[in-house]
Amino acid sequence: MIVRWLIASVVARSNPLSPQALADAAAISFQRDPECRRPAPGLPSPGSYCTTLAGLLLLLSSALPAAPARPDAASVSQISPTAQAQILALVEEKRARSPAQRKLDSTLWYALKRHRGDPLMAELPELGTGLPRAPDGRLLLDMKAHMDAALLDAIGALGGQVDRMDEQARQIQLRLPIAQLEALAEHPQVRALRPALPPSFRAWHTSPTTSDATTASARLGSVVSQGDAGHRVDVARSQYAVDGTGVTACAISDSVDELAQLQATGELPGDVFVLPGQAGVGTSEGTALLEIIHDLAPGASLGFARAGPNAAVMAANIRALRLAGCDVIIDDAYFLTEPVFQPGVIGQAIDDV
Repeated sequence: MIVRWLIASVVARSNPLSPQALADAAAISFQRDPECRRPAPGLPSPGSYCTTLAGLLLLLSSALPAAPARPDAASVSQISPTAQAQILALVEEKRARSPAQRKLDSTLWYALKRHRGDPLMAELPELGTGLPRAPDGRLLLDMKAHMDAALLDAIGALGGQVDRMDEQARQIQLRLPIAQLEALAEHPQVRALRPALPPSFRAWHTSPTTSDATTASARLGSVVSQGDAGHRVDVARSQYAVDGTGVTACAISDSVDELAQLQATGELPGDVFVLPGQAGVGTSEGTALLEIIHDLAPGASLGFARAGPNAAVMAANIRALRLAGCDVIIDDAYFLTEPVFQPGVIGQAIDDV
């Protein structure tokens, strides 16, 4: 009965009726339902729970959003003929894709079609462009797959190169000639292929001013994070006689490009450890994080690893930093491809450590 009433409510909202019509529909449903004609345990009359339920369901039905009206000819005519043609072309093209082609991210598929000189791409000039590439011109890719020796051999035979594998997450970072995308997607062990998107960072970048440039040398090596006093960490250190000694705190970010300079000025200690090959290249946000940690907990040991170039690398570095002795790990990175409603590879790595 409940399910039938909810269905009727949804239909009523998509085909609006008057309040009286809704009430009549409810009455008919309750009269025909055997549950409303037998005594209910603990209730004074057979229809008591049905009456209560009727009111509740009527409120629920009134809260359901009305179905959007279908676009009329006038609204459709506001779409330019060029846009209409592009939409129709995309719909028809998508319907025609093979199972292997559906494994490819749409951006990759359109880039491949453009590479092949497909006439469709002349109508869609913005699609399939701006893909990440290695210096040798091959595409940088993330692949979800069931890994085995046959798949790795196939990648090599197609002119590809595996840069990194995460067997636990079933992810492979590789580079591949664009012409071989569909051939790799046809392999039965491959589940999905997409461009290798780099991490994003939460730093706030501003353009330096003249005053910044003239006072930079004076500030270098003597700046203390505003968070030290703002969060009263300086008070906590004094009151509880703690400074982080015995704790190893590590950061994950883009890079530690300026580590040597900051160590030379005394802004960072000389024993900061960096995971082998994981120093990264970027805007030195990693060194900024380490500076903040050192200001707040000057006795703590410090470590670092890069966040990219993909989520699998960051997940692996989380585990590696923990194995290296890190007690606390902070980061300022995120990936737009990480799932929202379930743990991704990074979330799983955090759970592991």
